[in-house]
Amino acid sequence: SKTDWALPEEQLLKMEETALQFEPNDLILAKSYLFEDHHPQFMSGIPEEIMDDYDQRDKNLGELRDAFVLEVIEKYNVKKVIELAHKVENPYNYGAALVNSNLDEKQELEIIDLLKSKDAKEKWLLSSYIGSKERLVGRENIIKVFEKIRKSGTYDDTTLTQMLLALKIDLELFEYVDSLKNDDIEETFWKNQNWHMLNDEESVVFAVEKYMKFNRPIAVLNTISHLRVSRKLESDFLIKILEELDLSIENEPKHVRLDHHFVRDVFEDLQNREGLDIDRMAQIEYKFLFLFDRLGHGIIPKYLYQAIAKAPSLYMDFVKNQFFPDDDDLREKEIAKYDPQVRKQLGENAYYILSNFNLIPGLQADGTITAKELNTWIDEVRKLAIENHRPLVTDRKIGELLARYPNQG
Repeated sequence: SKTDWALPEEQLLKMEETALQFEPNDLILAKSYLFEDHHPQFMSGIPEEIMDDYDQRDKNLGELRDAFVLEVIEKYNVKKVIELAHKVENPYNYGAALVNSNLDEKQELEIIDLLKSKDAKEKWLLSSYIGSKERLVGRENIIKVFEKIRKSGTYDDTTLTQMLLALKIDLELFEYVDSLKNDDIEETFWKNQNWHMLNDEESVVFAVEKYMKFNRPIAVLNTISHLRVSRKLESDFLIKILEELDLSIENEPKHVRLDHHFVRDVFEDLQNREGLDIDRMAQIEYKFLFLFDRLGHGIIPKYLYQAIAKAPSLYMDFVKNQFFPDDDDLREKEIAKYDPQVRKQLGENAYYILSNFNLIPGLQADGTITAKELNTWIDEVRKLAIENHRPLVTDRKIGELLARYPNQG
């Protein structure tokens, strides 16, 4: 659309003609910019008729990239394309363009030979090529190439597994990897799999079992928390996985990070389900306390709170973890009992629980409190506080708890 501030079309055409005179004659200098940005700026601008048609703009850009790569291969060779891919921040688009260049077998093997490379960009280029080719010609074609190369013995199984890691993950691929009956391929595949977006329960269950086998707790949590399937997974399955997951041992690739937001959704979903075992869920919530809102405004460990409201001894455990005993000798013994980092973590967790715990023992659904139940709980906590040499601080924490009523949140 035209605006008052826009230059006249005649003047713009003259400017474009002048600019094009400075376009370099060298193929690489003239067109390699097509890969330097996700959406490069064209010297000739974008035709007005497709200005708002982003699909067509992407299609046109893809065709220009394909044509450039084909020219480079015809004038130079495939190695020249690999060299150019080194010079850009994201070599992905070079891999896609190579697929559309209809490489012959010898040229394709030059790309496949990047399996030997330790260079991150070359690995990315190879992965892009294989993934793009799978989308173009289907997985069966890639598997045939994989099996042919494997039979040749050119690469060891661990190296060759990179081809499988570039494919779209689903149950079919998982079962194919299993069918190979090869420990090296299985271990390499599952220790290096980085994509966790699975769309059906069967695939999730299969993947989770493998991630558990190879000590990848972050991968497990990211996989079960995928929004499309997490609410379809059986409660018993989720609880069993969360109970068995060992957070102290992990073999995650360096760049894999836990998606806290979506994992919190798993706990929120579980809390909305009925018939769950309070004690089991309380233990799980404590285990994953780092996922809950430290300020007490978001999702809270409600099952843990329910367990505390029923068990004075559990409340006392948190008091003991946050506060040292009044007696100096006992204090020194407790300091020596734990590793400083362990003690620090126990104290931080206890602080979070005691600061946010607001489920008054004896509280009923209508907001009233059963006095006998509350008094019994308080009496027992105070008795335990004396036995554990923490009476004053315990009385203070009980007072803070009672002051939160009726603001239960």
